[in-house]
Amino acid sequence: QDILDGVLLSLNSPSSECHMLLDDANILHLQYFPPPKVQGPPIPDYVVPVLLKHESELQSLDWDLTINWIVPHINGIKYVKHIAESSKVDPEMVRAALRVLRQYHAV
Repeated sequence: QDILDGVLLSLNSPSSECHMLLDDANILHLQYFPPPKVQGPPIPDYVVPVLLKHESELQSLDWDLTINWIVPHINGIKYVKHIAESSKVDPEMVRAALRVLRQYHAV
C-alpha cells in the first residue's frame, strides 16, 4: 500500500514522474504522458509523410516498436500504403504510428 501511495503522489506532482527504490536490487521509474488534447485528422493511404527530425534522432528514442520499424521506410517518396507494404506492417498500424509521430512534430 505504501508503494502505491508513493506512486500516486509522485505521478500527480508537476513533473509527472516517479522514481522509487523498491529494494536493494529494484528501482521503479514511471512517467505519465497525458493523452493528446485534440486528435488530429485521419491519415489516408495516399499521404506521403516527410520526416522533420533526423532518422537517427528518432531511432534513439524509446518509441513503440511499430514506429521504430517504419521510420526507416519514411523517405518523403513512399505513401502510407507503400510504407505498410515495404515494412510488412498493417496499414492501420502505420497510420496510428504516423499519428503519434505527427503529434510529436516528427513528420
